[in-house]
Amino acid sequence: MDDDAEKIFDRIYIGLQIALLKIAGERGFSEWQAANLYKRTNKLITDLFLAVINYICGLPQGSGFSVKIANLYSCVILMWWNMDPLDNNGEMSTFTEPRHGFPLTAGGITKSISSLAYIDDANRYIAIPKKDIEVTNFFKLVQAYCDLMADLSLAIKMGRKIKKCIIRLYNIPEGVHVPEFTSMAWSYEYDGPTTGILTTVRVQWGNKGHVIKPVLNDKDLKEAEGSYKGHSNAQILRGP
Repeated sequence: MDDDAEKIFDRIYIGLQIALLKIAGERGFSEWQAANLYKRTNKLITDLFLAVINYICGLPQGSGFSVKIANLYSCVILMWWNMDPLDNNGEMSTFTEPRHGFPLTAGGITKSISSLAYIDDANRYIAIPKKDIEVTNFFKLVQAYCDLMADLSLAIKMGRKIKKCIIRLYNIPEGVHVPEFTSMAWSYEYDGPTTGILTTVRVQWGNKGHVIKPVLNDKDLKEAEGSYKGHSNAQILRGP
């Protein structure tokens, strides 16, 4: 799953910034940021006039500290994904033993990787052996993780770009019908919740034993027609 936060530097409000710094436990930084944004103003300069406007929300652009706060938001997403997507009363998994993680081996050491995030981009990996779950139940699990991200977006009123949220399905048996995956998100445009269908890309192994690069949009599809002609390894199933 690829998830994309919308206008995070412009929209992350002061209350959430302070909460993130409190979660991080760094003493004094929350007070520092509160003082930094108190009665803060910006200058709007045009060819016709100069105006001083109040700074209502967001992070100052170009500040290294702003990047750190934005990354704290990424940490909250990673922790949120550690919750049980199917049981509201379920236990929260740990980063050392994540739920539904992908076993990554390097240097003879295997670690389970479940999620990665940086600033406004986040990825959730959902890997389960075929013998442990039926494909229809796997699809339900994927939808549950979509719903989990929707809950966070609506609870804290932080936007998500539904059009940039992508589901990539690997090694789904041929002939299996893939359902539409949907998700809700807080919309800055409508000042309320919105629902959209997520782009779903089905990826299979190529004839030479490698994974075919997914095709994500019409332009790439047109350019790749020659390369992918006769192959169904990369196929867009759903999407706006």
